[in-house]
Amino acid sequence: AYCPYAPHTNYHIRILPKSEHRRFRDIRPEEIKDLAALLNSLMRKLNAVADTPPYNIYIRTAPTRLVDLDGFHWHIDIQPHLAIPGGLELATGIDVITITPEDAAAELRKA
Repeated sequence: AYCPYAPHTNYHIRILPKSEHRRFRDIRPEEIKDLAALLNSLMRKLNAVADTPPYNIYIRTAPTRLVDLDGFHWHIDIQPHLAIPGGLELATGIDVITITPEDAAAELRKA
C-alpha cells in the first residue's frame, strides 16, 4: 500500500498485490485474508488522520476478454472525500491536493 505520486484526493491510497495477477478474481484465499487485514489497518489509520471521512474504494481489474495485458496488475484505490470540489475542480477537472503524497504516507504510517 502506498500514496500514489499523482493522487486524485488527499490521502489517496493504492494497494498493489505482490503476486502478478491481472484480474482480482485470480487471487488466492490466503491473499484475501492478507488483503482484508491490510484494508482493516489502512481504514483505521485513515479514520485516525482524517476524522473518519467518507470515501470511495475502487477495485481496478483487467477486462475479462483482453489477453494482451503485459504490465497490468489489479489494484485497489481508496479515495477519501475531505473537501467539496470548488470552481477550479469543477470547471477544469483538475484535482486540488493540499498535502503531498509523502506527507500523507508519513501521517498514515504514524497513526
